[in-house]
Amino acid sequence: MRRPAGSRPSLPCAAVPPKSGAGSSFVGRKVCTTIYLEAEQVAALKRLKARTRVPVSAYIREGIDEVLRRYGEAKSHEEAAP
Repeated sequence: MRRPAGSRPSLPCAAVPPKSGAGSSFVGRKVCTTIYLEAEQVAALKRLKARTRVPVSAYIREGIDEVLRRYGEAKSHEEAAP
């Protein structure tokens, strides 16, 4: 089946994890999402990636973890650490 002219292809995303319940865990699972960044943020992240060979997504996740720690929303596996 052909896509309509001007439409964008669907991007592959990880399957959305099932709803949390007793015994379920989201640790280690990744969910596809969309974020909007300033052009300079993207350029800086690409330069950092080229220099370090660390994926941009890893830096974005690290930044989100830092904000969550700052506001008291640390990941459950971090809270369990001694």
